[in-house]
Amino acid sequence: EALAKGGSVEWKNKEEGGKTALHICVVNRPAEDSDVDSWKGVECAELLIQNGAKLDADDFDHHKVLDCAVLGNAKREMIEYLSSKAGV
Repeated sequence: EALAKGGSVEWKNKEEGGKTALHICVVNRPAEDSDVDSWKGVECAELLIQNGAKLDADDFDHHKVLDCAVLGNAKREMIEYLSSKAGV
């Protein structure tokens, strides 16, 4: 909804160490008691990227999006998706 209302995909949340929505999206995992098949993390990341989110955006610790995914123990599917987008 924020994107539809003109929100910036490059906005950095100071309270989250300067992470963008994409940084946060990639480390988000389904809740323990939720249906894992309903997890839409990769779709969320793809939507953000299609709307201009940058994989090379740095947070305040100079971590790029893929760095955050690996350090944040992201789901394997997410790391594979980001690696393919980054050409790794």
